[in-house]
Amino acid sequence: MTQINAYINFNGKCREAMTFYNECLGGDLVLQPVEGSPIEDQCPLA
Repeated sequence: MTQINAYINFNGKCREAMTFYNECLGGDLVLQPVEGSPIEDQCPLA
């Protein structure tokens, strides 16, 4: 099975963008910030 893991950057405005898309498309929005998480050191843009 082929798997694609996509990572995109919103230049510091991810929460704003995801909230907008959630308002347009509906559904449940769950955000998991990288800052303060165990993988923070692996993400240079965090």
